[in-house]
Amino acid sequence: MLNNIKSKIYESSNLKILNGKVKDSNIFLRGINGSFISFILDYCYSKINNKIVFITNDSEKISLIKDDLDFINDCEYISVYQTDKSTDNEEFTKSLSYLSENDEFIALANSESINKKILSKDKFKDSLIELNKNDEYLFEELIQKLSEYGYEKKDFVEETGDYSVRGGIIDLFPENYDSPIRIEFFGETIDSIREFDITTQRSVKELQRIKIGINISSK
Repeated sequence: MLNNIKSKIYESSNLKILNGKVKDSNIFLRGINGSFISFILDYCYSKINNKIVFITNDSEKISLIKDDLDFINDCEYISVYQTDKSTDNEEFTKSLSYLSENDEFIALANSESINKKILSKDKFKDSLIELNKNDEYLFEELIQKLSEYGYEKKDFVEETGDYSVRGGIIDLFPENYDSPIRIEFFGETIDSIREFDITTQRSVKELQRIKIGINISSK
């Protein structure tokens, strides 16, 4: 059903004209409301350019478009770039990661957030650490990095930005992940990387690698 709807919209003559002109000049569209905005963004991502930044001064509209795109678009890298107090730090950090590293993304931004200063792209990108299962990484060095990056040491991980240490295990909750991460070392070798449930403390998913960086909310 959805594919039929998208096909009818995307085969329209107006969108085909858009496809031809947007590559050569700026295009101004008027009279686009509701979920049709989401379909336009999906069309641009699928047919024209897979790096999309959508800017609006309507925060509520961003949330609605995000919900639409999660349903109609196949892109794995859709995020919300906002810096106000109501912002989900996890979403914001994902946006920074996608914008600085990915070859494809859809970033939905509030216009006020664009003018606010944050750390530079180079500083954020340089801070990223990729940890792979079976790689060698100094246990104490990782703990030091977490402290430098603004993570708070606790007995148990409770929220994003926390980390804890028990024996050869480091638990941490990076802002760009939906669940906290448990890294188990064997000596200086990363023996396992797993997402775990913050309530039951039980592992829910095994990972081959993770990427962490500066804890944005602490800066």
